[in-house]
Amino acid sequence: MKDSLAVEEMFERGSTNKYLGVQIRTYIIEEFAPSEDDAKKAICEVQKMYDSPLVELHMEYHNKDQGFDYDEANARKWIEAQDKILKIAYKGNPPESAFTSAY
Repeated sequence: MKDSLAVEEMFERGSTNKYLGVQIRTYIIEEFAPSEDDAKKAICEVQKMYDSPLVELHMEYHNKDQGFDYDEANARKWIEAQDKILKIAYKGNPPESAFTSAY
């Protein structure tokens, strides 16, 4: 039981809460997500750069990845937005395992 609590705690440190439907996570459980404040600031700042909600851009990318109909420009915008979010949240130095999800 103690070990499962430690793993759960590490998992929580490897992800942030969702803001505007977007969450920052890491693939490697030992690496930390940015602070909640830094994540929220990054997500909000990047959302202001786009006409469409970030969640919608992510869905276009997801649809492309799954072979469904998608808008190529919006799928590319999601990739750009994800990069910007991570760079802002991690103050220019995101770990390679960091990524965003949006649902």
